[in-house]
Amino acid sequence: MFISASAGPIFASSALTLALIASILSTGLYFAVLRQERLRITERRHVIVFFVVWIAALTFEFYFLGPYSFIEQTTEGNLNVTLNYYLSHGYDGGKFSHQYGGGQDVYTLLFGKHFFNPDRFLIWIFPLWIAILLHKVLVGSLGFIGGYVLARHVAPGSRAVSVGVAALFTVSHFYLLNWSTNWSPGFAILPLVIYLSVARSLEPRYWPGVLLAALMVAPSDPIHVFPPLAVAIVASVILLDKANVKRVIRSFLFLTVCSIANWHEVIFAYWQNVNFTTRLHGSSMLEPLFSIGFFESAWQGVAYVYYSMWLILFIFIACIGTLLLRRDPFLTRAVLAFVWLIGAYAFAQSFSWQWVGLGFLNRLTHIYMLLAFVVIAPIVIARTLAMPDAPTEKKGPWLRRLRPEIAVLAIAMAALTWNKAMNMGLLVWFGGQSNLAAYSPIDKSNWKPREDFRVVSMFDMPNPNIVAGIYGIDVFDGQINMANTYWDDYWWSIVHRDPTHILTARIGSKWQYWNGRTYDVEGHLRLDLLGIANVRFLLSGLPLEGGGLKLVIAPTADKQAKQLPGQFKSQKNFLKFRLRRIFDPGKLYVYELPRFLPRVFAATGVEAEDATADSAARHDRIAKVAFDRTIVVSENNIESLSGLGTIKSLRHRKVTDGFDITLDAPDGGIVVINNFYVPFWEAVADNGRKLEIVPASAIQMAIAVPPGTKTIRARYRRPLLRETVARLLR
Repeated sequence: MFISASAGPIFASSALTLALIASILSTGLYFAVLRQERLRITERRHVIVFFVVWIAALTFEFYFLGPYSFIEQTTEGNLNVTLNYYLSHGYDGGKFSHQYGGGQDVYTLLFGKHFFNPDRFLIWIFPLWIAILLHKVLVGSLGFIGGYVLARHVAPGSRAVSVGVAALFTVSHFYLLNWSTNWSPGFAILPLVIYLSVARSLEPRYWPGVLLAALMVAPSDPIHVFPPLAVAIVASVILLDKANVKRVIRSFLFLTVCSIANWHEVIFAYWQNVNFTTRLHGSSMLEPLFSIGFFESAWQGVAYVYYSMWLILFIFIACIGTLLLRRDPFLTRAVLAFVWLIGAYAFAQSFSWQWVGLGFLNRLTHIYMLLAFVVIAPIVIARTLAMPDAPTEKKGPWLRRLRPEIAVLAIAMAALTWNKAMNMGLLVWFGGQSNLAAYSPIDKSNWKPREDFRVVSMFDMPNPNIVAGIYGIDVFDGQINMANTYWDDYWWSIVHRDPTHILTARIGSKWQYWNGRTYDVEGHLRLDLLGIANVRFLLSGLPLEGGGLKLVIAPTADKQAKQLPGQFKSQKNFLKFRLRRIFDPGKLYVYELPRFLPRVFAATGVEAEDATADSAARHDRIAKVAFDRTIVVSENNIESLSGLGTIKSLRHRKVTDGFDITLDAPDGGIVVINNFYVPFWEAVADNGRKLEIVPASAIQMAIAVPPGTKTIRARYRRPLLRETVARLLR
């Protein structure tokens, strides 16, 4: 019932349309079966049996297909799964990663570098597919148990109501389904934390439950999970009959402290880096929203709840109508909780945060706090359906005879049915977990040169974060959570400053450049700017043409990773091809660019940039001189690079947090590191002298080398919070 926006062309498929219709119609079938007396849920053992069956169904493809099971590569399979794999298997312990997005701070790539990270622990111990399966079981179990105990608190007289609400919660949002790996326990814990910190606030043994809540909250992404948690806590105080508000406030503060203790280095890194990123200065490709009006914010919030949680929203509205017909005084609290939700979002979105020194928050989306609705709605649903169980033959209120608790459970089962059908369609279209380990030839070493190089991958085959995190190859186009402004503006020129390009780091596909045989890569990308950034190879599922590309590896037609429906005589043959790709992702084309600059090299000349030119003109000028190894720098930095000789020879070695450079420079010279500039880089010569580093050619750094220098240590030295505190305490 919940559709991921990344699913693409498969939703034009008549098969999935029929599957959606069948899933909707299955609601009646599920209702007819579940309302039988022998299937009534009245005892604890009934709940346990249903829980086991439900989790088995929820995670079916993840154990049924094993290492070939489904994980959508365009959403969750390329984000924290790959980062956690990298941290568990390829991480060297430093603060800087050569692999991701042209060289990045490890702490700001995506979430994963916190201390207590159960997903990273699972990936370290188990094969990747088992770790993903265990994650899905954990998320489903936490969501169901939390939904059940919270509903049980609200509707103590009916286990059936609680089971229906619990099942509905687990399928209420795609962040609990196909995007769950991005949040660790994440949003699945919301009902359970609300139960432990609010619903039980009058219990004498309250704090052990809060400790359990802290254990779940600590690994969850605080930037995305805490806003809906805070909103849901206030809403639940409004909705639940009684609560010890002082206890609730203290417990929330305790949860906050536990989260900060686990995430403080990540948060500190974000705070340090935000001044150099698009989060503060905006993106050339995706200009974030500035402050907008209260009513516009509120409307956007309602639209988000509708489009992403429409099923549970309709049930919520039905419950509001039922409360109205009953003239139930609980209606006031239900409406007030929903108004609070929308109002909190509208305030966060429209408030001018620069007034309190947090201006970068104006460029963040606060939409995640609306996920508090998946907690508010189940409380209202459970309260509306709250009534003692009774045999159907006994007369009672009309609502009881309709068995609405069974209807809710039937709707949840229909939603799960649709999710399984959609996942199968996505698996056929995109491929599954075999993308994470079996792409050829990138899993081989015979084509890779000894010199440092970067790649970009066409058509998300595989996603660049998979190339970096799983296969260990340096990429320029990896998705970055804190995109550097230099990188972002440069990438905008790489994609020809196309206003229709909305994929940030990803290349995507533009089928106007496909002629049925080859893909015109120059129409899509500027190969010169890629080469300047040390991109040496393109990985592609389809044959490319243009730009003087040199074909390094070409698969046979039957092994080709990607083929389009029009390349087959029938849809049946295309379907057979896609089914094979589930178990074998196929082989890629590898193309070498005709010109590319090394990761570290000696500049032969320096030019001053035109301060009045826009970024497109600056990039054009850089492209004209870069392959002569002439760099372009600002007027302010010309003097520090002038009067130097030419470096006769230079060698470098990648090391943790940077580069060791050996050179022969009797007259001095300029060393260029092919990595975008941030102030945390430092360079030290062999005599211990610190060397100045300045931004150069939009995407590089230049170091002025004094005469006679033999070695340079270039390091990324962003201080950790604990290092900063220790220095202050000395």
